[in-house]
Amino acid sequence: MKLIIVRFDVESGEALVPVPIGPRFGVKVTCPPRQVDCDVTLKSSEHSWKFSGLAWHEIDIDNPTDCASACLGFIFAEPRPQRFLILGIDRLIAVDDRLGAKEALALNRFLNEDRGWLFFKGLNVSNGIIINYENGVFFVTDDCALRWHMNLMRDDVFVRVDDSFLYFWSEFRTPQDFRIEINSGEIRDGV
Repeated sequence: MKLIIVRFDVESGEALVPVPIGPRFGVKVTCPPRQVDCDVTLKSSEHSWKFSGLAWHEIDIDNPTDCASACLGFIFAEPRPQRFLILGIDRLIAVDDRLGAKEALALNRFLNEDRGWLFFKGLNVSNGIIINYENGVFFVTDDCALRWHMNLMRDDVFVRVDDSFLYFWSEFRTPQDFRIEINSGEIRDGV
């Protein structure tokens, strides 16, 4: 499994590198004026889907008014994905060659707050990929199926992963150390 973040030029809407989803699908980004996030259009030979506000602007710290690129994440299995996921700023979109595209998960995000806290971290595990973000964590299996999602608090800090568990530490939970079982998504106290 892989998580790849792809940049798109906001003027042309085109990806700056090839999007790893195969030849059946095309992706274009549209950034309306004065809109914080960008719309995404996904096209196949038979259908077209539009997702409003899915892509996020990449801000240049040295020139914060310049939003020359927008970003999207793609989660897929190699070599050629027949199913893949699009990771947007606030939701996860499931795409299947036969079934089309639909929202699979609304992320536990507060987009009206300071965006400096937002992050994604991909962790490969034996039978899929874990995506940790500032207010949650979810598990995607090797066949690109969302198995579980767990809301977290912003101060729940990822510590490590092993074959069975994700380990976290929290300043405000009791006990402060907790773990999440990878296969089930169940929280267990202690390490």
